[in-house]
Amino acid sequence: MPPISDVRFSNVRDTSFSVSWLTEDVVTGSVQVSTSPPTGTRAGQVRQSQVWRSEAGQAHHVTITGLLPETTYYVTVHGGSATDDNHGRGFQVTTGPTLTLPDSDNAYGTIRLGNGSPAAGCTVLARVVNGNVSGSSGQSALLSAQTDASGSWIINLGNARTESLDAPFVYSASGDALALEVQCSPTRQAAQTVDTAADAPTADLQVRTLARTLKTLDAGWNFLALPYTPLTPYTASRLCQELDRNTANAPAEVVRWQNGGWDGHVCGAPANDFPLDTAAGYFVRTLLPTFWVPTGDALSTAAAAGSIVVENGWNAVNGASILPASASGLCASVASPATAQEANRWWASGWDGHICGLSFNDFGLALAEGYFVKAEVPPSNRSQLPLAVRLSAADLGGVYGLTVANLRDTSATVIWKTEEPTTGQVDLFTDGRLVATVADVRGADYVGRLHYAVLAHLQPSTAYRFDVKGGTANGRRRAGGQGAFTTLAVPASVPRSQAAYGQVLQADGVAPLAGGLLLAYVVDADDADSSGRSLLLAALSDENGYWTINLGNARTVDGAAFHFSPQDRLELAVDTADGVVLTRGFLVSDTYPTATLRADASRLYLPQIER
Repeated sequence: MPPISDVRFSNVRDTSFSVSWLTEDVVTGSVQVSTSPPTGTRAGQVRQSQVWRSEAGQAHHVTITGLLPETTYYVTVHGGSATDDNHGRGFQVTTGPTLTLPDSDNAYGTIRLGNGSPAAGCTVLARVVNGNVSGSSGQSALLSAQTDASGSWIINLGNARTESLDAPFVYSASGDALALEVQCSPTRQAAQTVDTAADAPTADLQVRTLARTLKTLDAGWNFLALPYTPLTPYTASRLCQELDRNTANAPAEVVRWQNGGWDGHVCGAPANDFPLDTAAGYFVRTLLPTFWVPTGDALSTAAAAGSIVVENGWNAVNGASILPASASGLCASVASPATAQEANRWWASGWDGHICGLSFNDFGLALAEGYFVKAEVPPSNRSQLPLAVRLSAADLGGVYGLTVANLRDTSATVIWKTEEPTTGQVDLFTDGRLVATVADVRGADYVGRLHYAVLAHLQPSTAYRFDVKGGTANGRRRAGGQGAFTTLAVPASVPRSQAAYGQVLQADGVAPLAGGLLLAYVVDADDADSSGRSLLLAALSDENGYWTINLGNARTVDGAAFHFSPQDRLELAVDTADGVVLTRGFLVSDTYPTATLRADASRLYLPQIER
């Protein structure tokens, strides 16, 4: 295990910040700070006469003072004889601006060990989290304190800032939340979330012993799964950060299998972050060999036979709780009415499979690894559902640009525009019966003119019809439209994953274009692999204008994976409620990332994206 781990920065203000870290052994610690990166020798301190040291322990907490506002500092951490300078780069932290004098609001409580005795010298990390519609959105920047000999801690929430540090974090005396995390050592920790009405004091929090393991990763693709339940929410970006801490510049991307296709987070890009689920497996691409040290509570129970719920086709699952811990055990764990057909592991940088029901190649399952299971789920007995009434001709109108994109075996995306801002909803039918009602991905209450709904859990090779509808805020006007599609067949093998991503700005070239519609085709340009062009792919840009489309989700008209090479092209269009504002073409080799796009209608070029 690494001698120093989990370096965190908290209480970042205009002239000070706190540093906390964990060590494997009980040692004293110290922090050095400089305005320039480490040079390979001991980093220069801001004040040569001042030394910031921590008491002997495994949880270390030091507050650095006397700093300048809006200035970047480089931090080197010491624990005993070990030094961590972030692989020679130094840990960077930038102080915030000076704000108006904040209000004072103390939150406090007591941390106890498993035997009830005080937990002294532990680090308490806290964030204020918005739980209602008032005040600041999201969560605050990290706050911290250290417990005293009685296990008591106190944090003044008046010091809470937004994550950008440029404003106080405004919260309510009740209805918002205080998320607490306690670190006494790498394996003795605790967490709880309380309402802001119950934070003075909070209920006593008891530290417990966590499980952990060390997992080595090869350069290239690695198929991982959470072996334990994390103490706090664990995201793709957090996994990237931990891997980068262990080996500089090692992680490239984290990819999940969702709705019959790939969806990914590019490490270091502020886009498409997602939580990791203990039931699923995730592919992680690294540029260098590295290691991972997941920590958490043991998974609650072993998966009984027939307890894992899967979708039609391919499923990325966690094998940590499967008994017996074998490929055949994984097959037997698939819940009825699904039937497992095969189980595959990523082994020696390639696929290795077991055919369910046969005795050969019944490989063992390993902790912290993911697996792909191919399953067949019979259609539900829809004859028990009543025949549904669809929109009448009088209900149609006010809808245009109705498009089906991201068509796969078990999912599809429906996109449409409305003449006026409305809510958005898709009613899905097969055999004349209503099988699903799906809202816009931005929520049932979203009102706008551009709508985007993802239909999931579909049956492969099945014909569907759908109605789209919405209403204006005042309820005086309604919009409606109709369409149809047929899902594709289950692919014979798991398609490749290759992310494309970028950022799109508004016409001024500065402000991000949030909620823009990216439409894309992969087009054969070298007469190799698949010919022609793929079916339509689509994505929405996030609040920062970032978008991501996994080219591995490209399909041919017959449902097969669209095979492409670096010299093929990605044809992109950026669409808004007011029309297409940009079309561009890129070599596939130039899409990670693409050049920054500027949504300016004067930049249209031919040929444009067809729909």
